[in-house]
Amino acid sequence: MTAITPREAIVPIYQGDDLFQLASLDDKVGRAKQKYDLAKKAAQDGNAGGLRMLAETPADVEAAQAYQDALAERDAFAAAAEDRAVKVALHAQPRKKWRELMREHPARPDVDEDNAFVVNMDTLPDVLLPASICRDEHCPSSHEPTTITGDTMAFLESLSDYDFYDRLFVTAFALNRGSAMADPTQRLLSGSSQTSAATSS
Repeated sequence: MTAITPREAIVPIYQGDDLFQLASLDDKVGRAKQKYDLAKKAAQDGNAGGLRMLAETPADVEAAQAYQDALAERDAFAAAAEDRAVKVALHAQPRKKWRELMREHPARPDVDEDNAFVVNMDTLPDVLLPASICRDEHCPSSHEPTTITGDTMAFLESLSDYDFYDRLFVTAFALNRGSAMADPTQRLLSGSSQTSAATSS
């Protein structure tokens, strides 16, 4: 029989306030890029009018350097945070198993979030995630092994609501629905997700 490798993804669960720090550094990069764009436009307008003095240090060059510095700072922190993070490898479920899960966890008609995902958001995540996490050499994932140590359920229980639902469940759900890979940042209808992920392996 021809073997099919399931769809796969790795979700990093960041330690302490690393995710919050990454968001702050992303904001810093965004502000620096905005200043650079404005300075570049001003420099272009100045050149068009013949107003720039050759001896001056162009403001757009300074802004460009500040932007590059912000990028370098963010990328360096992101790399370090990635090394510290717990890597959770997820794989899609076989077709019949997925259909069985959908039947066993139907959406509640009066719950908007259930209707958005077409499943019961109180019960499915607790069943889907343990079944989707790769833990050993028998896992279908071709990625590096998940770096969870100890009991999988204890690890899942230690997660924040944000990591459990918004990062892990949304990704696992997207793997099974065949949709484009979800960027696990927030639940579809969630307005109160946590922005800091604290976890220990």
